[in-house]
Amino acid sequence: MEKRLGLTADQKTKVYQVELDRAKKMDAMRTGNPADMKSKRGEMKASMDKAKADLDNILTAEQKTKMETLRAEQREKMKDRKPGMGRGKKDKTPVVSNPPSQG
Repeated sequence: MEKRLGLTADQKTKVYQVELDRAKKMDAMRTGNPADMKSKRGEMKASMDKAKADLDNILTAEQKTKMETLRAEQREKMKDRKPGMGRGKKDKTPVVSNPPSQG
């Protein structure tokens, strides 16, 4: 995302924090009884919507346009996937790529 959107160092740090917070919240919601997942969907959607809004506040107008294009491309890729792909056990560690370098 950093290279595709041309993020500044400050933006990279802020985006990383937003994504890390979102990943932690989503991971916490996924734990527990699988039967509770339906009831947690609203919370999960709200968390994702908040992260999207936070990202939109960090990005410039041009970067937002690029981000929407990337999101649309991702949705198209998801349509081409077979049903059930991506399901199953996953690593419990939240995945957030490219943490900002310290220094």
